[in-house]
Amino acid sequence: MRRDRVDIPGPRSPHDLGLTEHYAILHDLPFFHDVEVLRKHGKRALSFHRDMPARFGVIPRFGTSDQVRWFEAEPCYILHIVNCWEDGEWVHQLGFRQPDPAYVRDPKDGPLASMLAQRRRLHRLHRWSFNMRTGDTREQQLDDDNAEFPTVNANYLGRPSRIAFAQRIPLPVPGETTGQCQTFDGLLRYDLATGAVQRWDYGPGVHGNEAPVAPCRGTGPDAPEEAAYAITFTTDTNDWHSECQIFSADISRGPVARLRVPHRISLGFHSTWVPGEALPW
Repeated sequence: MRRDRVDIPGPRSPHDLGLTEHYAILHDLPFFHDVEVLRKHGKRALSFHRDMPARFGVIPRFGTSDQVRWFEAEPCYILHIVNCWEDGEWVHQLGFRQPDPAYVRDPKDGPLASMLAQRRRLHRLHRWSFNMRTGDTREQQLDDDNAEFPTVNANYLGRPSRIAFAQRIPLPVPGETTGQCQTFDGLLRYDLATGAVQRWDYGPGVHGNEAPVAPCRGTGPDAPEEAAYAITFTTDTNDWHSECQIFSADISRGPVARLRVPHRISLGFHSTWVPGEALPW
């Protein structure tokens, strides 16, 4: 491990970063807490600064802070990156962009107001492209659906990938200004080459979690992305039982296996895939 200090113009709250074969992509986003409130009261008062650009620092993965190249983009916040890769003089970053991450609070939520407010946001698939020669930035929204917790085949991290999975978040109910408590109600599968999207709904009252991608046994980094399974835990709020659901790359067929879990799984958590031979037992 190596460390280096990268100075930014004030307190920030980055949630993720991007990696390609040769670069890391750092996030300096205009959604951060007030220093004076923190200093005087010890509390974090987050605000979205719409007059400030989002900034992305592209640095060699084993470089130093003086090698950071900063690129500006439209104001936003980002929780999770899908994948990043290089293409000639361009560095591409794919993630879910929040155009307005400010909380939407409803007094009817009572003691859960703070937690539920954070679930009332829009996250849309977005691509940022940074030209390492000219310094130009290009960006484009790629889909209209509201989704998060993206995953890809780990064999393709940091290099061009075609397939990505994400958890769908229901949009606010029409006519309601504050929206609704949003939990993952379906699995999405993006074909990044064609723009096609597959969707599998978990069913009424059933909610999923992050779906890590498990490459098929015996496959290596050059195997097709389709040679993998997306795996998620679901919880059915009708009777509160949980399942492990396994999907092939074609999620339109539904889960190829469903395993009942002996304990209830909480909603909205992260997970990862680790091959059995990598475990210490």
